Amino acid sequence: MAEYVYADVDLRVKQDSLPGSYHSLSESKCAPMFVTGSYVGWLSRVVSQYLEAGRLRFYEISPYLEHDDGLEAVYRYADYYRVPIRPECAEAVNTLCQNDPFFISCVIQSQYPKRDFTQLERVHETVSFELTNRQVGFSRTWAEYIETALDQINDTHARKVLLFLTKNAHKDWTHKEMAQELKLDIDLKALLRKLWHLVHSDLIKEGPSDIRFQGLQDGTLYLVLRETFEEEVKEFAPPLKEDFQRQIAELQGQKKRLQGKLNQMSGKIAEDLLASELRTQKRIRLSDFFEGGPDDETVWNVVSVKSRQLQKRKDGKRFEIDVWAESDDHQLLCVEVKKTGSAIGKTIVTDFMEKLKWIQEDHPDHAVVGAFLSLGGFTEEAQTLCTEHQIGTATRLKSIDRFFEEAATSKPLQTRGGKLLL
Repeated sequence: MAEYVYADVDLRVKQDSLPGSYHSLSESKCAPMFVTGSYVGWLSRVVSQYLEAGRLRFYEISPYLEHDDGLEAVYRYADYYRVPIRPECAEAVNTLCQNDPFFISCVIQSQYPKRDFTQLERVHETVSFELTNRQVGFSRTWAEYIETALDQINDTHARKVLLFLTKNAHKDWTHKEMAQELKLDIDLKALLRKLWHLVHSDLIKEGPSDIRFQGLQDGTLYLVLRETFEEEVKEFAPPLKEDFQRQIAELQGQKKRLQGKLNQMSGKIAEDLLASELRTQKRIRLSDFFEGGPDDETVWNVVSVKSRQLQKRKDGKRFEIDVWAESDDHQLLCVEVKKTGSAIGKTIVTDFMEKLKWIQEDHPDHAVVGAFLSLGGFTEEAQTLCTEHQIGTATRLKSIDRFFEEAATSKPLQTRGGKLLL
């Protein structure tokens, strides 16, 4: 109000003392008076000048969410606006938007013509659109803020300093250090005045002394500054599109690594559960576990079960059998367990058949029976090959389904804010 309310019709005399009219309200004991704003620096100066003597207490609220809460915000906005979104795209939106709920809401509601949250490429295009198109909500809001804050010092030196501090917000700098680092041809006193104006404009913050300053750890501010000051930005970072593509590539790589670990863990769990079930059941039928075996109805009296049994070929090479079970009548069940992202093909089955051949040669007094548990399924060629060679097949086991059902409904290990984290 002090900045924009005038005492004359010609808009020349500012009503500077207007905030002082709130003295009585700020001292009232009937109800608290809340003074809020995004321009914290300006607000602090007004309060200290007109509502002095500790009438108000200061509380700073971060505009950013924790990563998990940001991801939840993405899903909530997508659900509210009925926007289809895939999990990897939701992760990308949250990451590129720096866990900022306002940025997330703008992206989910974006008017970008090719907006599609089922494709990662379209995600970074949509985020870029919100940053670069000056007519959309997110970019326009930030542009108004920066324009208002920099209206008095909107020169190259101030913009370079602002970019530099925002990018290097992990430490504080003196005005002399910045002048040397950026090779600025400017009087140090003039630079100090500009820096204090940036402080009062809430674009940087003061350090531990009057000549030290630090950038705001504000990811979205940095993105907007890079786009707004395009020419200067080239000295600090690659184009935003390249940066977004790099971040999305990192997310995809992280997803693949996690999926690989999940597949490996699921396979190991399946091996252990199958071995455990074979141990606990004294007598079994192969038809209880697999289809297409050589003799589905024969009852096996299992006397020995081993997991991840190592075998040695005649040429010295070693291989592993995931589950190894022997009966009292010299029958040997060898099970291969796989959990892959897609159905296994003919090559993997052929490799397993070669293992069975070596085992039969090494155990001539046993009847070797092969079975294959593939949690990712079989291709048509692989299934046909197993059927032709009487290799039992399965894609699910009751014990495995029961295990994961119980895991999904068991008590979560973590809670936050009264909410369960699965």
